[in-house]
Amino acid sequence: MVSGIPALYQLNLLSTPKEDFGRLVSLTIVGAYFGFAFATPLRKFFIIYVARELNLIFPTPSACALTIRSMHAAATGEAIAKLKMKALSYSFVFALLLRVISQYATGILWDWHIFTWFFIWGNYNNKAIALENWGWFIEWTPAFIGSGMLVGLNVALSFFGGSVLAWGIIGPLLVKYHVACKFQRYPSHQKNSTNYAFKSDLSLTPMTQSGAQSGAITR
Repeated sequence: MVSGIPALYQLNLLSTPKEDFGRLVSLTIVGAYFGFAFATPLRKFFIIYVARELNLIFPTPSACALTIRSMHAAATGEAIAKLKMKALSYSFVFALLLRVISQYATGILWDWHIFTWFFIWGNYNNKAIALENWGWFIEWTPAFIGSGMLVGLNVALSFFGGSVLAWGIIGPLLVKYHVACKFQRYPSHQKNSTNYAFKSDLSLTPMTQSGAQSGAITR
């Protein structure tokens, strides 16, 4: 849902969330059914995989023992459930307030454009903006921070490695060999003349006609 739905919109397979409400609900139901259908055959693999992470000697009996213990922990289970609900509620309120307040302090509470700072501190005369052009900045998104805590270090490093491969190696190579093109974000602003955005097709850029004549677009 995080990456697939936006990809469908970018591929023009969906129009607007309002018009596609039925499709989005259907995709959600199909995704939920898909998860339930594969939960049973993947149970053994999941238990064994987690067992390696936790260095468990008997993974399946340990899982059964924990399940039985949680079923019989009626008295303490209620108190623990209340604590979990409080923690979840506090986290939700914090994330909601952060998202609303960050709209008024984007560069402080949400996005940290570190390489743009270096570019400005260097009197707009260094290569730090090249990293900013490819989207290398820190975004304090509670959803993804929580996802990083859940998936573990191996998956997080895999995400990071994929980002480096896509936006640090493949992307620049596509531009170098003219498979993709770049155009100036602010052609009238001299200090930000090296601030570029990238497209796979010149016809998709909003500055195709006027920018091509002024030299703002570079293949």
